[in-house]
Amino acid sequence: MIISILMMAIFLAKNIQSTNLSLKQLNQNLETRIEERTFELTQTNEKLLKSEKEARDELADASDMQVALLPTSAPVIPGLQIAGSSIAAKEVGGDFFDYLVPEDNQQISIAVGDVSGKGLRGAINAVMASGILRIYAGQDNDTSSVMSSINKALCQSMEQDMNVTMVIAQFDNTKKQMTLANAGGSQGSLIG
Repeated sequence: MIISILMMAIFLAKNIQSTNLSLKQLNQNLETRIEERTFELTQTNEKLLKSEKEARDELADASDMQVALLPTSAPVIPGLQIAGSSIAAKEVGGDFFDYLVPEDNQQISIAVGDVSGKGLRGAINAVMASGILRIYAGQDNDTSSVMSSINKALCQSMEQDMNVTMVIAQFDNTKKQMTLANAGGSQGSLIG
């Protein structure tokens, strides 16, 4: 009976030793796998942080574009009080406005536009629309003709899923007359 107990004790000791070695190996494998996963997660986190920074930088660039195309001050036209500002609802968008004053200083056109899309895409299209507006407004004094030319140019230049709404109000100081051209903008109201 003692021999049987001793043999059982030896057997159990060997099994415990074998189990202990298996547990150590499993623990080492687990530690290695944790180190590998931690490294992978660190790399993924660094990529996410880099992407986040790139997105913030892109938004800052778009904001700079948007601010750069806005007038810094209103023109002085005798008999008119003019003021304007743009406050974006988000970091950037496709909203813009501009004052277009010919050299004779007797007329002023005020254009207000909204490009579909936000972020860098909206800002780039707003810059394009604003540039096209300035080109055609400098070539023609008729608001309807200017708006039609802008529409044709934008249809050729913009992606199909993008659009621009714009209103141009032209004030003739000598005639005391306002002409309004509206392309998809909200209907204006005359006050006073």
